Amino acid sequence: MEKQVGLRFEAWTLPTAASFVKKFDIEVALPGSTGIRQLSAYSDNSLLLPASWPSIDEIVTDTEGSWIIAYRDDTYIDEFLAERVELTDIRPSIRTVTGPQANGIVERCAIYP
Repeated sequence: MEKQVGLRFEAWTLPTAASFVKKFDIEVALPGSTGIRQLSAYSDNSLLLPASWPSIDEIVTDTEGSWIIAYRDDTYIDEFLAERVELTDIRPSIRTVTGPQANGIVERCAIYP
């Protein structure tokens, strides 16, 4: 499989964790992975990974998720909360990590007086 050109990703502990630290680099992102900061219409980002990648199960566990940070070369461009790691019958060799962009999380919040 061909590696995603230009984009690179890192998995971090969640910002709400006692220590916000990098877990690992994700150097196997495949073409089709997204990472773009928009001023409106926040959405879920997608990170396509080979299903055989050894660290895939560490991105989202039963007790902990990951904060994914996207870079284009060395320039920060986006971040999102990894909520789901999906495996489909259409492409069983690829797992898709998805979750809301950082600013999109606010859209899910309810503010009570």
